[in-house]
Amino acid sequence: FLLQVQTGNLQLTFGNLDCLLDRLEQPLMSYNYGTSDAFHALAIKLLHVTIHVWLQESVPKDVQEKIATVYEWLAGHLREGRLCWWETRDSFRRLCGTYLSLDPKQIFMEGLKDDHLPDRLLLQLTADCDIRVRFGAATAYGHIFGSEYVEDRDPMMVYSGVRDQLCKVLSE
Repeated sequence: FLLQVQTGNLQLTFGNLDCLLDRLEQPLMSYNYGTSDAFHALAIKLLHVTIHVWLQESVPKDVQEKIATVYEWLAGHLREGRLCWWETRDSFRRLCGTYLSLDPKQIFMEGLKDDHLPDRLLLQLTADCDIRVRFGAATAYGHIFGSEYVEDRDPMMVYSGVRDQLCKVLSE
């Protein structure tokens, strides 16, 4: 189903997305599914595949709030180290990279905690324990230097933040 949405064979309406988020939100917050990396991966995939729908300006407020709730819940789990599989962290990295390429000023995410914003999480992932995730995050972060993301920021400050993360010696 998600592959068909991603390839454009199926079009989701806001109502369809709202129903999917309702189905996802309650189990995600429960202990049984909330600790499942497979369920985390499914939630990330849903957000990633439907990003073209929920980033539209005409998206209803209740859908925006549900997206923000699911995203913030996943971001909190990432910050706390509860996304155990490297594939799950890497798919979250791809979601953040795609989001930043589509909304470099992070307008949709206004109101979230600063440390849950995609640019901060992408920077955190450059210090991940798995080299595959670190490399992907460093590459994704490199792409934002040519985007609107750095227009209001000092590029050297952005670069310094990345350099500080990438030039760390990780424990063996």
